[in-house]
Amino acid sequence: MTSRTSINDRKSRKRELDRKSQRLARQRTRSRMAHLETLVASFQEADEDVRFSSLIEQLSELTSERDRLKGLLQSLDFTIRSHLDKAPTARPVPSSAVPKDSSAQPQQRGPVIPDSRQTDFFPLRSSGIENADSAPSRNSSDGAQAGHNPESLDIDHLLFQLPPLSQDFFHAALPQVAPLECECMLGTSYDTGSTLSIWRQLNDLYQPLAHADLAAEDRESEDSIIRAVLYGWNSVGAAGRALTTYRTLRTVDELHGVKPSPTDRLALLGVMRLMLVSQSSTRKAELPRWLQARPSQKLPHAAAIDFVFWPGVRERMVFSEHEYCSDSFWRELGDW
Repeated sequence: MTSRTSINDRKSRKRELDRKSQRLARQRTRSRMAHLETLVASFQEADEDVRFSSLIEQLSELTSERDRLKGLLQSLDFTIRSHLDKAPTARPVPSSAVPKDSSAQPQQRGPVIPDSRQTDFFPLRSSGIENADSAPSRNSSDGAQAGHNPESLDIDHLLFQLPPLSQDFFHAALPQVAPLECECMLGTSYDTGSTLSIWRQLNDLYQPLAHADLAAEDRESEDSIIRAVLYGWNSVGAAGRALTTYRTLRTVDELHGVKPSPTDRLALLGVMRLMLVSQSSTRKAELPRWLQARPSQKLPHAAAIDFVFWPGVRERMVFSEHEYCSDSFWRELGDW
């Protein structure tokens, strides 16, 4: 009887242990499944965050590109309109005002194209305009209604559906011809003993840096410019720190009549050096946006215009160079 009771007790304990182990196993299974479900949900959320951030970044890039293109179109529109308005129009000449011998000379129509002998004084720079007739423009009637409304710009319409510019516009957009009495035309020869104007000196000074050591320029430029401002340019040469841009920067710094303060000299020389070494295609993108070329600088123009710091002044000088070439203008600009 006692043995039978003990056997039943062992069986009941064993059944109890089996039920307990099965219950624990089910609990572990449920916990594992809950953990896996949480892990899958976190992975899905992280993936959605990555896609969301990627889409936001793409949207930001597209928005920036749209704003850049819109600004470019507005700048081109303003430039073209301003110079179309200024283009001379042919007016009938009264017969009483025509000299008797005028029949011997052909009538000249449109703006005068500068002769090479008149424009050799200043080196012209151009990025090239291969297809003049294919350049898009906007006629005056459309521009009067929507030319200055940013929201009304339709890029596809502007780029593909507008008529081409006439050839007369590109004749009108040529650089301004220097009048013979212009101040920058005086002293055209070094043999005359007269001092060249500041504008002439700046244009004669420009030389492309074909084999400049850009790494050495970046490494030594700051010390050399500060040394030149504090102790003079001779100290730079004595210290063996003469850079490829040494001659250009020194000549600009020592221009007669332009005497900025030491702080302005330091800023002027630093930005001038940056623009000189950034003329190569590999470094143009490093220039700040306000120093990068304007659309009008694709037209032929004097080389020194590219080194004027203010984009609006560069824009005006491309088309009206000889309104700003006097020494008094550059002295006032240096004092300002």
